[in-house]
Formats: sequence, C-alpha cells, structure tokens
Amino acid sequence: MGRITSIQEQQTPLSFRPEKSLQSLRERRRDPALELKKTLIKEIVKKAFIELGVSLAFAGVACIFVANPIAMATLFICAVAAVAISTLLRGIGAYCTYRLFQLKYDESSESILKKSRFKKCLGFVKYLTPMAFSQLVDHNTRAVITHEMGHALAANILIKNPNTRVSIVPFDGGRTTYRLGPLTKLGEFFGRAKTKLIVAAAGPALGVLTATAGFGASLALRKSHPELSRYLNVAAIDTIGQHVFYALSALWTSAAQTSHDFLQLMAGGVHPLVSAVSIVALPILVRIGFYIYDKIKEKRMAKIQAKEQLHLNKNYSIKIPPTSKLEIDK
Repeated sequence: MGRITSIQEQQTPLSFRPEKSLQSLRERRRDPALELKKTLIKEIVKKAFIELGVSLAFAGVACIFVANPIAMATLFICAVAAVAISTLLRGIGAYCTYRLFQLKYDESSESILKKSRFKKCLGFVKYLTPMAFSQLVDHNTRAVITHEMGHALAANILIKNPNTRVSIVPFDGGRTTYRLGPLTKLGEFFGRAKTKLIVAAAGPALGVLTATAGFGASLALRKSHPELSRYLNVAAIDTIGQHVFYALSALWTSAAQTSHDFLQLMAGGVHPLVSAVSIVALPILVRIGFYIYDKIKEKRMAKIQAKEQLHLNKNYSIKIPPTSKLEIDK
C-alpha cells in the first residue's frame, strides 16, 4: 500500500518593493521641470500647425488675384518661412520660460540678473513672433486685398459695369483697374470728378478701417486671448503705418504717377499731411475710448465691491449692549 506523507507548507514572503525602473519612471512623471518641457514643446507644435494653416489660407486667397505662377510660389514660400521663423522664436521663448522656472527659487545676484535678461528676451520674442507673420504673410495678402477691394467696391457702387480687376504682386502692393463709364444714380449725385476721388480714397479708407477694427479687437482680447491680441495689434499697427507712409510719399512722388491714391487726393484738394493725421487719429481715438471704458468699469466694480463689503459688515457686525451703571450706596 502506498503511504501518504504530509508535505510541510513553506511560505515564501512576497516582496512588494517597486523596481528601480518603475521608481525612476514615476519620478520622471512627477518632475515638474520635465512636465513643463513637454508642455512647452506641445504648445510650440500646436501653434506652428495653427499658424501654418492660417498662413496657407491667406496665401491661397491671395492667389486668386495673382496671375503669375512665380508670384503664387512666392506667397506660399513666405507663408512657410513665416511659420519657420515664428517656430524658432517660440523655441527661444520656451527656453526662456524653462530657464525662469529653473531659477524660480534662486535669489542670488547672478540668478536675479539672469532672470531679468530672460524676462526681457521673452517679452521681446512675444512681439517678434507676430511681426514675422505680419511682414511675410499679412502684408502681402489680407492688407493688400482689403485695400484693393475698397477701390473695387467703390467703383462698382458709383460706376455702371466698371469691369474692375484686382491684381496683387508680392512685396510690391496691388493694383485695381476699372473702366470709367456711365455713372450710377449715386455716382451722378457726386459727379464724375468726385467719383474718381471717392474711388481713390476708398482703398486706403477700407484698409485703415479694417486695421482700426483689428486694433480695437486686440484691445478687447488683450486679457482673454493675449497672443491673438498681439497678432491683431501688430497687424493693425503695421497696416496703419504703411498707409501713413503711403500718404506722405505723395509729397515726393512724381505727379506723372496717376495711380498713386494720395496724389489723386492731393490733386482734389486733400493734402497728404491731412490724410496722414486722419489715419493716425483713428486708432488713437479707439485707444482713448477703451481707456475711458476701462476707467468707468473699474469705478463701477469699486462701487459694487464697496456696497458688498458694507452689506457684509452690517450682517456680521456684533452689537454690544451698553453697559449698565452700578450705583453704590453710601
């Protein structure tokens, strides 16, 4: 017969100590510097794709008004170049942000000097980035299109069948041609001479008005969307500055260049200095309006906070009854 022997159970202690690789992985995940680095890289890539899409869209719309294949290629090359420059600048800004994070708790004199330099560099880069987009993309697309569309729109309103044609040449501006035929009823009201002046003035007017609207939008979005606000601000200032220079250039441009808008206006009695001052005055008035609005808003908020504080003081104030007088009998 077989004999059953008892087998003594042997308990083997289990070790729940995590491996070094898991520890290092968790430490890396919890490292705030590493997390910041990942976040900065993701932001750079995300913004690069967004700006590339916007730049290519602007270039694509501008190609409708460009007949030369070389000019079309130039627009797309400028769009890609603007994104490349912006990405490089954002990389510099990300490096400054990362270094500021590393030096956050270092209060030595050398670190304070470094932090000051990094902050200045970061502020400088924040405005250089939209400048690259404005000069290489916006200047050759949106700014020119709105200017020339002002001419075309005025011509179609005041002239019957003007056969307007808008053409764009990168880094050389645009040109709107039209046929001065029979006038519409509105055109007849102004007359043929004034109609030509209105068509000439409509281009700069629409360009400056859209830039002023963009400037106002940048002021309205400066707290909620600071980067978009900077892009709108730089594009608006760039467009307004170009129109001011364009107006003043009528002072030294030959009168033979009849296509110059402000030369036509000067011939009609509007001096280029008056045009330049009028262009500059619009964004200044918008800025003053926003300044007044902000001050009124601050005063209202201060009054509301004062009323709320007064209400809280009334509700939570402790009323102490007057102390009774003790009379001592002599």
